[in-house]
Amino acid sequence: MKEAIIIGWVNHKHPAVCGETMKNQLMINKLEENGIKCLVMDFYKWRSHPWVLVKLLYALLFHRNASLIFCTSTQNVYPMMKVMKTVSWKQHTIHWVIGGSLGDKVQNGTFDSKVIGYMNWTLVESNIMVEQLTKAGVKNVIQVTNFKPIPYMPQVEKRHNKLRFVFLSRIMPEKGCIESDIGISVVVLAGRAAGGGRKQGENQQVKKKFLHKFIRSVIISTNEANPLRNRKCNFTEMKHGPQNRSGE
Repeated sequence: MKEAIIIGWVNHKHPAVCGETMKNQLMINKLEENGIKCLVMDFYKWRSHPWVLVKLLYALLFHRNASLIFCTSTQNVYPMMKVMKTVSWKQHTIHWVIGGSLGDKVQNGTFDSKVIGYMNWTLVESNIMVEQLTKAGVKNVIQVTNFKPIPYMPQVEKRHNKLRFVFLSRIMPEKGCIESDIGISVVVLAGRAAGGGRKQGENQQVKKKFLHKFIRSVIISTNEANPLRNRKCNFTEMKHGPQNRSGE
C-alpha cells in the first residue's frame, strides 16, 4: 500500500477549526479514498502532545518510501526543508503551500529559492505565485486552486439583475477583499435570526455558535450590460471566532 506522511495543522478526528485544518482533512480523506495510507503528523496545538515530534522522526526513518507532504505555512517547515537540502535527504516530497506570501518572500530573500526548489513539487493556489516562484528558479510549481465541497446547490427559479456571492473566509486586505476595485459597505449581521423565540441565555449560546461559522455574505448589484460598471455593493459581515494563526 502506498503511504503519505502528512505534516501540518489537521485537528485529526475532530472538526476543522480553520482553513488549514479544513484543507488537510479534505486532502487526507481523498487520499485514503484512493487507497493511500496517511501517517498524520498533526501539529495543531502540538505543545499539548509534543510526542508528535518523536512520531515524525520515526516516520521519516522507517517509512522512507512514503511521500512526504508539507501542508502548512512555509515558515513552519522551512527549517526542516533546509536540513533536508543540507544532508541531501532523498524522499519524494510535496510542498502544498498554505498562505499567499511565499512568492514575495522568495523574491525578497526571506526564503532561499534553492531550498524551496529542493522539494519535488510545489503546489500553490494562485497563478501569480506560480509566476513568482518559476521566475525565482523554483521548478515543478503547479497551481491548485483552493477548494471546499459545498453540497447545497439551490435551484434558482427566477433570475434577477444581481450577482450574489457567499464568501467563506475572513475579511482582510491580504485576501484582496478591501483592495478590490469593487466597493463594499459593511453591515454587522445580528444573531437574532439564529436565536428567535428562545430565552436570553439560550440566545447567547446560539449566537456564539452562529457567529463562529466564519460565514460572510456578499450581495453585489450589477449593471446587466456591463457587470463591472455602476456597481453598488452591500456587504454583510459577522464577527468570528479564533483565526488561523499558522498561515503566512
